[in-house]
Amino acid sequence: MTAPLLVLGMHGILVILAFFLRARPRAASLVSGIGLAGAAGFLLWGPIDEPFELFGIGVKLAPTWIVLGRQLTILGVNRAAVSFLLLVGAYLLTAAASAGTDRYFHMLALGALGFVASSLMIDPFIFAPLLLEFGVISGVMLLTTPRHPANRGALRLATLYTLAAMTILIAGWSLEVGGITGATPDLARRVAVLLGIGLAVVAAVPPFHIWLPDSAREAHPYAVAFVVILLQSAALFFLLRFLDSYTWLRETPEVHATLRWAALLTLILSSVLSLAQKRLVSLAAYVLLADLGATILAASIGASAGYQLALGLTAARVIGLAIWALGASILRAETAGSAVELRGAAQRSGLAAGVALLGVATLAGFPLTAGFPGRWALLGLLPEGDLIAPAILVGATAATSLAVIRWAYTLLKPQTAPSTERLSLPTLTRTFLYGGVVLCFAVGAFPQLLFPWVSQAAASFTTLVP
Repeated sequence: MTAPLLVLGMHGILVILAFFLRARPRAASLVSGIGLAGAAGFLLWGPIDEPFELFGIGVKLAPTWIVLGRQLTILGVNRAAVSFLLLVGAYLLTAAASAGTDRYFHMLALGALGFVASSLMIDPFIFAPLLLEFGVISGVMLLTTPRHPANRGALRLATLYTLAAMTILIAGWSLEVGGITGATPDLARRVAVLLGIGLAVVAAVPPFHIWLPDSAREAHPYAVAFVVILLQSAALFFLLRFLDSYTWLRETPEVHATLRWAALLTLILSSVLSLAQKRLVSLAAYVLLADLGATILAASIGASAGYQLALGLTAARVIGLAIWALGASILRAETAGSAVELRGAAQRSGLAAGVALLGVATLAGFPLTAGFPGRWALLGLLPEGDLIAPAILVGATAATSLAVIRWAYTLLKPQTAPSTERLSLPTLTRTFLYGGVVLCFAVGAFPQLLFPWVSQAAASFTTLVP
């Protein structure tokens, strides 16, 4: 028995169970959440490549599974990355039923998660983009449902990620067979450009973000949150894996300089556009991009503390995006989500409106939320002589926070047509909403609950974090 076969086999069983439980979303959420949490726990603490006894029988799980000449490996870097994805999936799918998702959501979400996780396991890495493409196809089906049939964002997502898969495939093939080193600067530069374009598309770095605002307006908020979290997390692990594996790549100054300028431009563009949004879902999309810019800026530092912080920021983004999606899904069910329809929404459902706004505030790095400690730590890591990056980071945080405050005023305004009807929420939904609020403020007040634990995943990249 091999560890990848065991994990993917468990995952396949969850997909089948989710299909048969499609008419019972709460049961599907419970089974998916428990199953993914169990698989993640096995990867984190289970004995892989070490003998142990099971019912008196000696067992040893090999870390590698060979399929058609290709290797799927769970060891070191892959083990940390896949564990992170499974924990994120468990966190998101547990509350999916309360968000009113489509009945096939759990099955498709598990399928997308399985393909992306497999892309992080496969060796040679040149085949990873193909598995990632299958994950994107599942993501497109998550965004396009009978209730949300017209979705330009999903079509743009499919087109962009197909192009990204091609560029990463070409770059990966060149790295595998080209013998590229620092002694071949021209070829190395071309490969780095191809790789950078592919990863920029996967992470939705502007201008490759064009699918995100459309999807935020047209698709179910929870589906958008799941797809974004999955793909951006994969992009970060892809980047760290390439930097960890190729000395010439991490020692090329232009690589980190490019990451820095991409981060700063993302922060500027997203913060300016967030102030002009007339829909809460569109605001969340651009604030999310600003948070992505902060993550890229942390990775551009080129030090072990920067890579660890990038993973910590990604984990905090999961919390913010998940609670926004849950609150926004409830509001979306009764309004179209524009400023006019959401005026006075706090009077109809103060809990849902407050949680949705808290999620966006977390993405913006608002003080006391889960997103703030990472922004504060990032300011301390930036080089002392660099005045541009801290100014842009603080300015972007201030601009996105101002946009959140303006929307808080909109939600609290008196309704144009007063209504005494208040939205009644099921007990389980209220529990998840309150749980999201507690988790957000707990991590904001005590970041040691999350950041040191998540950043340990970076320790698997033994070259980047010695």
